[in-house]
Amino acid sequence: MAISVPEELYPPQLPEREIDVISSRDPTEPIPIHKLTGRASIGDFLGFGGMSVNVGYWEPVNPVDFKHDERVGLEHGWGAPPSAYESLAKALALRGVGAFTIGDSRSFGLLGDLYLPNYFNVAEISSKVAWTTMKIVERLTEGERSFVMYGHSMGGQTATNVSDFGRGKIRGLIVDGSCGAEEHDFIESWSRAQRFTGGEFTARACEIVMANPPRLLPDLVYHALRNLPRTLLEGINAGSTNLHESWGRLGKLGVRTAAIQSARDVFSPADAVERDSSDVLGAIHRRDDPESGHLAPQLDPEGTADIIIAILDEWSRPSLTPA
Repeated sequence: MAISVPEELYPPQLPEREIDVISSRDPTEPIPIHKLTGRASIGDFLGFGGMSVNVGYWEPVNPVDFKHDERVGLEHGWGAPPSAYESLAKALALRGVGAFTIGDSRSFGLLGDLYLPNYFNVAEISSKVAWTTMKIVERLTEGERSFVMYGHSMGGQTATNVSDFGRGKIRGLIVDGSCGAEEHDFIESWSRAQRFTGGEFTARACEIVMANPPRLLPDLVYHALRNLPRTLLEGINAGSTNLHESWGRLGKLGVRTAAIQSARDVFSPADAVERDSSDVLGAIHRRDDPESGHLAPQLDPEGTADIIIAILDEWSRPSLTPA
């Protein structure tokens, strides 16, 4: 059963004149891929103010190189800019899957940033931004599309919300080290954040910068500080959410679900996720690397892309039983 997206929640169309398309090609890659970028200025889903939505979309140049029809939306984790997922998007495109990053201006506009009710809906605003990027991708690729949403860390909540509202367009949901996957309180979330910052993030910061686009570091600073109240409230919201009900509902309505877990993920412990979420997620895939942690999508985008492709391949095979 598919439901239509309520028009009062998500803008159904974007003006053509607000879409900017840039194409580029790298002849050194095994298959030719190109990147399209799109943006839109919207304010429909804010109580007051406006914001810009930005998309970077990678896909094979030649239609014969596509391995799957779905386009994969990459929803970022807390404090991470879209550029932290560009290497993953490119890796997916080189494997025959169109993929796009999801971002916005962070600010709600000069007056919108001062409008307090906007900050009570940070999770809803993020999901509406993600929905808008799907509309931009359809405009960029000149056709109706079906999508698979991938959400890393806090992005698991956003990707879940979009999948819940957009079941008519979204074929599957993949969460990676997602918030809301196992039972814990906000105090425990805060403790995990401290261990992560003092552990994996500090120890591997240089590797992350070297493995990703050069602008990642300034993007990280901008993303976190451009609207600091929003950033803080997004973290609080993600740290206290529970997504089990939504995942169970999606599975019953025919939206495929899967999780990716890392062996040493401080934020989303693999054993706890398997204990608490195995009955509401279609499958849980563990990374092979015993040292993998919460930042695996940034440190090993190639390996992450391989797992996503394996999940899409599995979903493509005929099944006698629902996921």
